[in-house]
Amino acid sequence: MKSLQRGMTLLEVMVAFTVLLIGVLTLFKVATVAQSSNVRTRQFQNALTKAQDVLELMKDVPTQTLACLAGGTAASGCVNSCTNAGADPQTCAIALGTDLAWYRDNHGLSYTPVITGAPGAFANTYDVQVVITWVGDERPPRTHRVLLRTMVYRP
Repeated sequence: MKSLQRGMTLLEVMVAFTVLLIGVLTLFKVATVAQSSNVRTRQFQNALTKAQDVLELMKDVPTQTLACLAGGTAASGCVNSCTNAGADPQTCAIALGTDLAWYRDNHGLSYTPVITGAPGAFANTYDVQVVITWVGDERPPRTHRVLLRTMVYRP
């Protein structure tokens, strides 16, 4: 007498469900890692773009402002030399790190700029360094930074 088996046993259903559950949980973990990686990449790209923009703006600040930075004065202390020399106040505020709204991204993350200057290795040059730091949303939170340097020539 042959047994005609129809359907699946309860044990087979449970094994299939367990395998499916492991697969779905793995996909959720992969999605979570990918999402946090995307966030970190976006934050790094925002900081890098801001640092590049500041270096570009440093080309437009007056020579007196570069000399102020090279003399060891903090960037915020050089804002008056920038605006008094006739430069655009917004350009001065961004280039010297005092426009805090500009240093915030669309997601509410604040980036902290530190702009420093030094006399250059050649006559009429200034070394400018921009460091942008931010605290990521990892657990525990980590501080990240981007550092860019350039030399500005003024004849």
